[in-house]
Amino acid sequence: MLITVLEEIRLYHDRWEHVEIQATEYALRTLLKGRMPMLRSLSMDMEDDGSTRPRVDPLDFPRLRTVSLNWFQYPVDWLPWGQVTSLTIDDMSSVNYMPILRDAIHLVDLTFIDCRFSNAESPADIPLTRVTSLVMLASDVQIFGVISTPALQTLQISGEKLGNDPIGTLGRLISRSGFKLQRLLITGHRSPLATNRVFRTAFPTIPLITFNNSIRSD
Repeated sequence: MLITVLEEIRLYHDRWEHVEIQATEYALRTLLKGRMPMLRSLSMDMEDDGSTRPRVDPLDFPRLRTVSLNWFQYPVDWLPWGQVTSLTIDDMSSVNYMPILRDAIHLVDLTFIDCRFSNAESPADIPLTRVTSLVMLASDVQIFGVISTPALQTLQISGEKLGNDPIGTLGRLISRSGFKLQRLLITGHRSPLATNRVFRTAFPTIPLITFNNSIRSD
């Protein structure tokens, strides 16, 4: 029955523009193949353990620009990353998402959600020269150590990930990449030392600093 349903869905693939898949490895292989001339955005959420790479046929998605990946336990090397401009990475480790970033040279919007980082698994510096918007929710700030985002204008980051020295941590991140932020949004809980006034005093060149969180009581 599953095979029949997937094959029926597949009949309309040339009309697909926005696809969200919560699927097993088998379903990915069945649905994603060949040419999809209208596909603009693709969101994939693995429902199995994600440890087995799907044997995906060569893909032709000429209009694909937006991709979201959740819980992939291997590098997704079968998508046309060079044309993607918006990417969301959810619950993945650096050994699996760094190869993607290396190929996604035209990214403009990048989001990390609950992503882990390991120095042992990470390559040399990855230049993401076109990224203007970066969101880091519950993700390790060490990611900044291997990506360079000189054009970054908007940064959203979890306050708890900035640690007990949020001003120093954020200052080092900004200094390393040399970006000139226009907007900074701090989310989640943050250190008692990181008051609104302290942030605005420390970073007077950032025109807009906003907070969507509460100060942690230690």
